[in-house]
Amino acid sequence: DGGVEVDFVQYSDQRSECKALVSNFVKRISGERIGYENMTGKINRGLRAHAGRLKKDNRMPEMVFPRLKTSSPTVDTGSTEATTEHTPTIHANFYEETDAKLWRHELVLLRMKNVKKNLTKADTKLYGETIATELNAHVAQIVGHTVLLYRPADPPVLDLESLE
Repeated sequence: DGGVEVDFVQYSDQRSECKALVSNFVKRISGERIGYENMTGKINRGLRAHAGRLKKDNRMPEMVFPRLKTSSPTVDTGSTEATTEHTPTIHANFYEETDAKLWRHELVLLRMKNVKKNLTKADTKLYGETIATELNAHVAQIVGHTVLLYRPADPPVLDLESLE
């Protein structure tokens, strides 16, 4: 369990949720960055095919980007340059839920249609890559306003060699 103790939460169901959230966060920030240089087109095709089978069986984990209240979402990039309106504000809850699904399933479909009006493919790519970078995941596919993310769990759930 990684030595995580949660004593300050009153109810046991909340305690286990809190423990899972903290454990996932600790795994994400304390592990080494995963290099996805070896993700070949063949592996990406296998991931897409596996995602298609999961979707057909209604077992594909999905996250719908929450509808934003502001007209021009932004994120602090630490840059001194003006932030473009194409960079989203991504709330911690969205990251944490997506992170938990990636640890459990390794593949997650992100539905980005709520990000803003007139969302372009370039916007979807930027948002998907922003989320992937933060969660140390790989963008396996972008179709329309949907992004397929992959990150190996510990221990791995999918055998990439068998997907090829």
